Amino acid sequence: MAELQRRGVRAALICSDAFLPLARVQRLAANVPDLPLIVIKHPLGGIGLDDVGRRAAQALPQILELVRGAQHD
Repeated sequence: MAELQRRGVRAALICSDAFLPLARVQRLAANVPDLPLIVIKHPLGGIGLDDVGRRAAQALPQILELVRGAQHD
């Protein structure tokens, strides 16, 4: 993601809310402080398909905003 962002390709990182602080630090470490973060509810692993669908539904508006040009986080 970081390399795509540096090359001018619109990219984002999807992370759960539990890892948001780490994601913020990592994008600074990767020298892409403007990499948008799409935040979903934690956890993602070990959940059923219905819950995965709810996480996707949570991410979709954020992704659409990114595609339309808005920044996240």
